[in-house]
Amino acid sequence: MAKIHNVSDYPEYSAAIEEVQVRSPKIFAYFYGNEDPATKKSWCPDCVLADPVIKEAFKNAPQDLEIVRVAVGERAAWKTPDNVYRLKAKVKCIPTLIKLENGEEAGRLEELDCAAPEKVNSFLRS
Repeated sequence: MAKIHNVSDYPEYSAAIEEVQVRSPKIFAYFYGNEDPATKKSWCPDCVLADPVIKEAFKNAPQDLEIVRVAVGERAAWKTPDNVYRLKAKVKCIPTLIKLENGEEAGRLEELDCAAPEKVNSFLRS
């Protein structure tokens, strides 16, 4: 199973990326809509579809892989054009899985691609 770092705001995201880059040149960042504590489901319908696929892929990913799992906020906060993840991480939609190599984006899966097991597994092993 990959090592997963759960973060819930941009400063935590930045710090996690910096910390992991010291150990690994390749990092994955997974952006999704916050989960309701009562239902444990995201407000984002595409995230709900992708969630079981992503969890299984992370579970089966190489042990040395590091993933930063990022809750982008509640729906109203995410939908604003000045959302910090839209501006600084260039996330246009959720769910989004981004591969970073040596601090630079090297690929991404967006929306329903994150619900396709073969795409997610292949991407994590690329």
